Amino acid sequence: MMARIAPLARMTEFFGLFSLSGQSTSFLATLSVAWITGWTHSQRGGFIVVVAFLIIGLIGMIWVKEERAESL
Repeated sequence: MMARIAPLARMTEFFGLFSLSGQSTSFLATLSVAWITGWTHSQRGGFIVVVAFLIIGLIGMIWVKEERAESL
């Protein structure tokens, strides 16, 4: 998807931002799961964080346009 929508002239910038967002999300998700699991004393409580991250990502995909962006 990223290769299809990123402008050809700025492809490396888009993939760098994609990598940064993936790493920060993996850090925040792990920290959130650990914190909520400890707070609720339940693995089910920690799993709610995983579901919340997936729902937030799905909602964020609503604004993604599938045509290739023009380079500035």
